Amino acid sequence: MDALVTGATGSLGSTLVRGLRAEGADVRALVLPGESDDWLRSAGVQICHGDLREPASLPAAVAGVRVAFHVAGIAAPLNAFERQMWEVNVEGTRNLLEAASCAGVERVVHTSSVSAIGWPDQADPVDETFPFNGECFDHAYMRTKRAAEDVALGFANRDLDVVVVNPSAVMAPGGSPRYGWSALVRAVRRGAVIGSPQGGLSMTGAADFVDAMLRAAKSGRRGERYIVAAHLLSFWELLRLIADVVGGRAPRLLLPDKVVAVACRAGTALSAVTRTRLILARENLPLLTRRMYYSQAKAERALGVQRTPLEIAIDDVARTIRGRA
Repeated sequence: MDALVTGATGSLGSTLVRGLRAEGADVRALVLPGESDDWLRSAGVQICHGDLREPASLPAAVAGVRVAFHVAGIAAPLNAFERQMWEVNVEGTRNLLEAASCAGVERVVHTSSVSAIGWPDQADPVDETFPFNGECFDHAYMRTKRAAEDVALGFANRDLDVVVVNPSAVMAPGGSPRYGWSALVRAVRRGAVIGSPQGGLSMTGAADFVDAMLRAAKSGRRGERYIVAAHLLSFWELLRLIADVVGGRAPRLLLPDKVVAVACRAGTALSAVTRTRLILARENLPLLTRRMYYSQAKAERALGVQRTPLEIAIDDVARTIRGRA
């Protein structure tokens, strides 16, 4: 078997599966029992049911696999999911890599995050040497992604060939109907986004993410981290770009940080009352107000990672939404 993909039913995992199949790879997908896998089967993907939290279910998934792409994880940026994130993102990574080591998997490409690099707030993009500052923020996703990366690099220092990819936000179809980029594209198309925070972020299109993962599998160096962050934009620029692509209405207000802070406090309070999970939460204020720009120079230099226009990825997301409407 050429490749195993964990998280194959998620936004990034499914995008990677399609890229691997387009390359002609034989792919096995680790799928939670009960998850829909019809499209994977129709794409010629071998299904292995298992759970990262259950070590006994993993040897069958990694048996005979040459490269394992570990994409699975809980990416909801909310502290309410902290326990699940430690179980899946951290201990699940440990369980998978232990199984991969025992099975003799040749290489594991671990999907981390730029959050595991740290959260900068400066105009100049930072690279893999940025000193991690997670202790400055109360953010479970950030903490668990860094801890999972530490686990992966620990295996790389032992007996397993592990390469780490640190993607920025990836504009790809699918994802959570509340927190995913498809939800934002849909909202902009409806004209429902009237204001923009003043922060900024790094973004990567789905095709560039897949390209980086495949290149990391082929030519990444064991124990190295590679940031993938093709585009650096303010939220204002991103929202206007989405509006230009999908024909929606661009935001008309640039919101002061104090207004965003009030909205995040209100969102936290509302979530406590209604038991619904809102992206406007106290822990996400830094994500909305800081300039989180990262450099993918190392990945370009060492792996040959490319940059394609973000408009292409936005249009792909929009077309997927229209197809499901």
